[in-house]
Parts: sequence; C-alpha cells; structure tokens
Amino acid sequence: MKRVTDLIRDRLSWCAIRRSEWSDRFEVLMRNRLVVGALRYGRLHDKSRSTKYDHLKAIEWALERYRSTGDQEELVDIANLAMVEFVRPIHPEPVWAPTDDKQHVEEVP
Repeated sequence: MKRVTDLIRDRLSWCAIRRSEWSDRFEVLMRNRLVVGALRYGRLHDKSRSTKYDHLKAIEWALERYRSTGDQEELVDIANLAMVEFVRPIHPEPVWAPTDDKQHVEEVP
C-alpha cells in the first residue's frame, strides 16, 4: 500500500508532466487563427456552418507546404484543421477507438 506522501508525489509529478507537455504559445496561435476562421467560415459549433470544406485535404496541403518551406504556421493550421475535423467530421464514419498501434515517432539520425 502506498503512503500518503507517495500518492502526493505521484500526483504532483503527473501535474508537472501535464504542464510541461504543452506549448502555451502554440495554443495562443491556434486560438488566434480559430477566431479568424470563425469570421471567415462560421463558428465551429454553429450547426449552420458549411460542411463543404475538405479538412483532410487541407491538412495534406499544409503538411506539404511545411515540408517545403519550414513555415511553422502550417503546423498551427494542421492542428486547427485536425480539431475542426474532430468536432465537425467530414469523414463518412468517424470513430474514437484509441489503441496503442505500436507505431511511434522515430528519432532523426
């Protein structure tokens, strides 16, 4: 059985890790662009918002642009497009089925 101090230490470590694994600047950039997107395309949760936009194709294009230019704005756009697809999917059968597929990021040589 764990001691109270061990439980507290575990909790503090989890909170510290949770805080460290995020970029406040990236979030601010995402939110700023989402505001502009709301003005251009309508609000994310507005049911009358058009569903004619292909978020998945836009993600592919942004990734190609990032690979060719290194412009990190494309990464923010990719994150926002992924969130929009999550909230308002165009995929015909979206599912949430989390698994560990054993495919992980590889180190760059």
